[in-house]
Amino acid sequence: MSNLKEQSRTLLQSQAAPGWSARAEAWLRDFESAALQLPPAESLTLLATYDHLHRRRRHRAPAALLSRIIHAALAAHLRGDADVDPHLLFTHIGDALESRHDATMLGRPLRWYSQRLAQWHTLSETPDFWQLPTAEIRRIATHLLSADLYPFTPDPAAYKHRLSTRIASLPAPAASPLTIYC
Repeated sequence: MSNLKEQSRTLLQSQAAPGWSARAEAWLRDFESAALQLPPAESLTLLATYDHLHRRRRHRAPAALLSRIIHAALAAHLRGDADVDPHLLFTHIGDALESRHDATMLGRPLRWYSQRLAQWHTLSETPDFWQLPTAEIRRIATHLLSADLYPFTPDPAAYKHRLSTRIASLPAPAASPLTIYC
């Protein structure tokens, strides 16, 4: 685990501690200088923390850096880097498209995002979907339930109702200690 990752956990857990602002500023500077040298999966994992701390300490995080990290992670994922979490990548591309209207996400990122959404939608309509591990079913369902599915189904509301009803019938996830994702 990198020093940045460990520091981010500490920062997120101690936001009310004295000296937090100075430590957050130092972490932001360290991340900005190292982000593109870190493995793409690690930079992508730290992206939400960076965005959160940047908003708390300064203002919106620079779209150019966020986009470069997402593009690097997508390229690594497409090259077969198993460390890049496709769910996290999907989430960050979706956020860039929806909230930042990031034009750099058009092209390959948007195609990958749309193809992944179509694959998950198609899979969800088969018995194979329900054979996946419950945690994976829930992650995919979360994406599907929050997506615009008009291109994939004539009645997205009915589809989402059926999916959420099936998800509700799954066994509850095992209780675990609170995990902070950075």
